[in-house]
Amino acid sequence: MYMRNFFKLLSLATIITIGCISTFANTIANKNSTIAVVVNKHVITERDVKQRINFALFSTGMEDTKNNREMIRKQVIGNMIDEKLYLDAAKKIKVEVSKKEIDTALENMAKNNGMTKAKMVELFANNNVPIKVIETSAKASIARQKFIEKRFGFLVQIPDDEIEREHKAYKAKLNKTRFDLMEIFIAARGSNANNAKKRADYVCEQLKQGTRFDALARQFSDAQTAKNGGNMETVYSGDLHPKIEKALMQMPVGDVCMPIRTHAGFHIYLLRGRTLNGKPDLMKADIKFVQAVIPASQHMNDNEASQAMEKVEQFKRCKSCSELKELAAKQGCQYAESPDAMKFGQFSPQIRSLMLYGGVSEPPVNKCLEPAMTPEGLIITMVCSLKHNKERVLTKNDIALNIQYRRLNDYAERKLQRDRSTAYIRCEAGEGYENCR
Repeated sequence: MYMRNFFKLLSLATIITIGCISTFANTIANKNSTIAVVVNKHVITERDVKQRINFALFSTGMEDTKNNREMIRKQVIGNMIDEKLYLDAAKKIKVEVSKKEIDTALENMAKNNGMTKAKMVELFANNNVPIKVIETSAKASIARQKFIEKRFGFLVQIPDDEIEREHKAYKAKLNKTRFDLMEIFIAARGSNANNAKKRADYVCEQLKQGTRFDALARQFSDAQTAKNGGNMETVYSGDLHPKIEKALMQMPVGDVCMPIRTHAGFHIYLLRGRTLNGKPDLMKADIKFVQAVIPASQHMNDNEASQAMEKVEQFKRCKSCSELKELAAKQGCQYAESPDAMKFGQFSPQIRSLMLYGGVSEPPVNKCLEPAMTPEGLIITMVCSLKHNKERVLTKNDIALNIQYRRLNDYAERKLQRDRSTAYIRCEAGEGYENCR
């Protein structure tokens, strides 16, 4: 089972005169490439858009085709516009993002994917994604978070009785079925329904081809969770539409459901975990593992592919992590083992799906998983140990923080919508934000 490499990437403007904007835009255009979008005083060139599309394609593992580029172009441009608006809003209230903060974000991104920052930068550069593109995206994400906290933090005052009610409701759900989900929601309203169905079908097709769920959520989802890669809070039985809950109860853990139609639109879910009646939550289990890399690429000829798969079969016969390491050393394959245990929930959705391949309830220990294709080669993973941890029950303080998080994001989204409507946005397709989307 070949799969692409994946990276966790990261998922309000002032009004100025059109004359000033045009003059500024023309000046920049003479120095750079063709203008794609003007956002207040910011110019986004076709070169910028192309590089961000490269970033999106490589990060998601989507095939670089003309059709895929056209499909994600408006989504990419929409995200770039929102980033400029957040940067403007942050600057207006004197929120700054330091180079150290950006470097730390990139280092964390690399660490989450088991590599150094230098290696990550090299990988992106080899796929026509300059470091500036990654830094710009990280800066906008940090600016958004700092802006939200500074601009709206003082507005969120949560009464004790509200915390008490929500905490009581939470405790009443502890023995119910819990779902750990990622979502992509495609809104379907009026005449937009047909286009929404096409977008939903396209997303599903990309998922079947191995594209990362979180990356597609950032590009296509209309839900607030899009900025977090589609990650939802824990959802309990009774919280969802009956049609959705029925589908989730029938799905194997690790699977993605086909689009589920409700009155609001199309819902696509990745079921990362399902915990019944208070049993241990697999997402919080500690896992140690070993990985080996078999030299291979997507462009292998038949003979090379046959040799690679022969090695895969040899690795599959290993019955312990020590055997796997010995075989890797004997064959001259690179290998590495986790120095510390990782939570099951920290693995990417694709790796979790591999660990639960065949509908098993938890990852098998001392058994090779199906191989995953990455830019470095075929990755063979074996789980060496799995330890369940006692479930942590949320405190009232945890509940208060969850409420605060939701309120802050609601304030931020409403602010962004207002600034989209008042900002000067000119796109190649015509004026206005919606034409850019």
